[in-house]
Amino acid sequence: MRWLTILMCVVGCSTPTAATSPRAAAPVESKDLVLGRVASLHSAVLDEDREYAVSLPASYDRSSTRRYPVVYVLDGEKQFRHTAVDAAYLANVGEMPEAIVVGITSTVRVRDFSPTTSTEWVGGGGAGNFRKFLSSELIPAIERAYRTDGLRILVGHSAGGLFALYCLAADPHLFQAMLVLSASLHWDNRQPIRALAEAIPTRSDVQNFVYFASSDDSGEALDEDHALAALLDTGAGHGIRGVYQPFPTTSHGGSALVGVIDGLRQLFAGYAVPQEVSDRGLAAVEAYYAELSKKLGWNAAVPSQVVSEIALDMLQAGKTAEGFELLQRILRDDPNSPDGYNSLSEAYQKTGDLAAALVAAKKARELAARFDASNLVYYDQRIARVLRKQAAAK
Repeated sequence: MRWLTILMCVVGCSTPTAATSPRAAAPVESKDLVLGRVASLHSAVLDEDREYAVSLPASYDRSSTRRYPVVYVLDGEKQFRHTAVDAAYLANVGEMPEAIVVGITSTVRVRDFSPTTSTEWVGGGGAGNFRKFLSSELIPAIERAYRTDGLRILVGHSAGGLFALYCLAADPHLFQAMLVLSASLHWDNRQPIRALAEAIPTRSDVQNFVYFASSDDSGEALDEDHALAALLDTGAGHGIRGVYQPFPTTSHGGSALVGVIDGLRQLFAGYAVPQEVSDRGLAAVEAYYAELSKKLGWNAAVPSQVVSEIALDMLQAGKTAEGFELLQRILRDDPNSPDGYNSLSEAYQKTGDLAAALVAAKKARELAARFDASNLVYYDQRIARVLRKQAAAK
């Protein structure tokens, strides 16, 4: 296994010129920003070694009991990096839960992604074997190695989108959600559309989210896009929650980037609780996420940041015991959370217990240094703020 890294500058990233610095430039301090790790396994099904990359959520190492959805990305050599960053960003701003991202490096794309042979491209028809590789080898390996929660999301672009539609028709239980981006709908005389039209009426006891994004298509390709969009609409009564999003000014290649971002947002639409619901308190928020769980077909727990905000609102309203109990609940679920201790410090400041606030602020800084040293200045500032309050109170 090897690490997938990006070299980043920490200080002094600009290069001095003779006009601005007469002295020799000091060495630039840098460190590796680790995006994920790369591994491989031998596939008995495909009779070859298959490489894949894994990006873990920010909280993974510190939260030993938490489980996560998994985003499986086809054509990982092209699509893994931006998908991992997109998912991490959306989780950071509260629009989706944290997720494990797995990028599957392609070997023979036409063979693996096409369900039938075609006169257009030589060597197709191996999608059944590739699906078997995923279901019997790669997915079990990921679920043994990492704390997954059962929600599996497949991202496929172009020929990868063709494969995603094949999975939807042939094995809808394998992935609960699929992002189908600028798919090769023309394959074998519109085979993916024909296969899905046959499969949809036979569906029972299965729920799928299907996001379909098209690009700057025209002519027959645009007709195929509209045909698939209409077909997904008919799936609403058969357990398919379909979303069609055209990007008419985006290129075929560019649709992979915008489609992943929009597709994840659409999949987890509503994950960020509306303010009017949060204002009604914890019971209303828990009821909101219970309904969201039914829509998603996945247990959407109340995010800790939402619980923290409710707790601080309770303290502001004088409900001290209730507020502190909610903050302790966060730390019981995630005992190594810097944000949890930072919120606890805020709570103690609201009640005037500055000694306890300082202890909590220092604990938050300690945990940040241990698990995520990227923003230590923020935690230093929080400690300094408490110290200033202590000095002013003397």
